Amino acid sequence: MGAQPLTGVRVLDASWVWAGPTCTRILADMGADVITVENIQRLDVTRIWFPAENEMDEFWNRGGYCMKRHMSKRGITLNLSHPRGAEVFKRLAQWADVVVESFSPRVMKQFGLDYPVLRQTKRDLIMISLSGFGQKGPRADWTAYGMGIDALSGIAANTGYEGGPPIRTGVSYTDPIAGTFGAAAVLLALVHKRRTGEGTYVDLSQLEAAVEVIGETLMEFAMNKRVAPRIGNRHPSMAPHGVYRCQGEDAWVAIAVGTDEQWDRLCKAMGEPPWCREHRFSDLRSRWLNQDELDRLLETWTSTRDRFETARLLQAARVPAAPVLNNKDLVFDEHLRARRFFHVMNHPVVGERLYPVQAAGLFNGERVHARRRAPLLGEHSRGVLRSIAGLSEEEIDALEAERVTGDQPAFILDGITTDQLKPMLQLPLDSLLKVGAITRLDADYRDKQLAGGKRRARNMRQPRRQRGASSITPTSVLAP
Repeated sequence: MGAQPLTGVRVLDASWVWAGPTCTRILADMGADVITVENIQRLDVTRIWFPAENEMDEFWNRGGYCMKRHMSKRGITLNLSHPRGAEVFKRLAQWADVVVESFSPRVMKQFGLDYPVLRQTKRDLIMISLSGFGQKGPRADWTAYGMGIDALSGIAANTGYEGGPPIRTGVSYTDPIAGTFGAAAVLLALVHKRRTGEGTYVDLSQLEAAVEVIGETLMEFAMNKRVAPRIGNRHPSMAPHGVYRCQGEDAWVAIAVGTDEQWDRLCKAMGEPPWCREHRFSDLRSRWLNQDELDRLLETWTSTRDRFETARLLQAARVPAAPVLNNKDLVFDEHLRARRFFHVMNHPVVGERLYPVQAAGLFNGERVHARRRAPLLGEHSRGVLRSIAGLSEEEIDALEAERVTGDQPAFILDGITTDQLKPMLQLPLDSLLKVGAITRLDADYRDKQLAGGKRRARNMRQPRRQRGASSITPTSVLAP
């Protein structure tokens, strides 16, 4: 992308888990210098989620969630509840243009690091707080997890099957929604600062960000006094509209027909089975009223076919259709690889891995990949504390001795071994397979996902911003 748009912007990131790190990952990939602050006394839980190969050796540097969310950033550790940690954070805030945090409203105030305090030393500081329910309001101090935000935002009430209970969306997707909104809010605050010289405090509620994505159901009640029912994969007016079983284990194709013309093309693509021309399916409303039988008959056709071939056939006939992909399918998807959605980056603990981008879209034809791998715990602490906070080596040694900073979790320093932690942290893969929490394990998955892309990437022209960039170690852009 040539010169990155946020080059020169400095971000101090005290957020953790998902929402805040999503916000700062977007800013970092776009060129901002982001320093993420962690605490060896209380690890970011994503450091232990899905450790590579389910291994426990240095597991706090193996978490896949953490690697994805902290790429392009520098990483330090500070215990902000310690007076010396809070003092050092204030020094770093003077360096920053933007401070990001995602604690409950009371926390930064307890640390003595809320916006009124930090702004005293830097009048044009931008700060964003990404809390669950916002800094003010009756629920401001409620504990926020994705399950609760799903419920309160109305998303869960709209997700589920007719006659059944509300269903959460799966992983806590309200977090990255809030993180993306947060990145946009920071950009707006930076524009305001450039225009006026003023700082901004942004109070971003994850709940409100989630409510934004169900605007149609809000307007359904505001305009018509109607409460939207749960309809599963169906549509209020289109039919057929759903996912249909195909050949193979857990294989499905999604089909959506919105007009009589698309229905006609679907019938021709299926070879004109006699039931297609029955009166009960003759127009859009008739098909919608007879969806149960329509879905059953349509699945008699899809169930004998491959999901990818079915989608290609229907798309060629200009019928909206797509195979349902799982996480493994996405890694090998030819379309995503052709658009350079994934890239390979080397990590000192887990080696070469495939990573998706954070910022969707091509910019002048170029993909914005991470500029560096995710930092190890406390990897840049000494350099940042010395060069930005102005601490001497002796002062940093004293902070390490008091466990205000460091590069190992406090429980490891206390002598707890990884063998002792295995029963609590290591995933019981055999048991998870038995109960269906995971469907299968591919022993050679890593060789498969890396080999094809790296071989074809050798002759591809690297994006201009990556050539010669020493911060990328090493990166290959994948092609199909």
